[in-house]
Amino acid sequence: PNPFNPTTTIEFQLNKQENISLKIFNLNGELVANLINKKDFGAGTYRVTFDASNLASGNYIYQLNTATKKLAGKMTFLK
Repeated sequence: PNPFNPTTTIEFQLNKQENISLKIFNLNGELVANLINKKDFGAGTYRVTFDASNLASGNYIYQLNTATKKLAGKMTFLK
């Protein structure tokens, strides 16, 4: 859900095995969470929970990187 409080789920689907990274940034470009750090995932659908309870309310960007794609999205955290 968006906005969320204090957790949200980021869902992604892979068509083949990929080495991925999933990071969360604030709007200043500062890394606030490194949820997945260059880990291999097989083909399938995945859900990763992000807990922002230790962060300030505001907008955050998630960034999912594979060898061939970069995806990003905006999330709003409201306490």
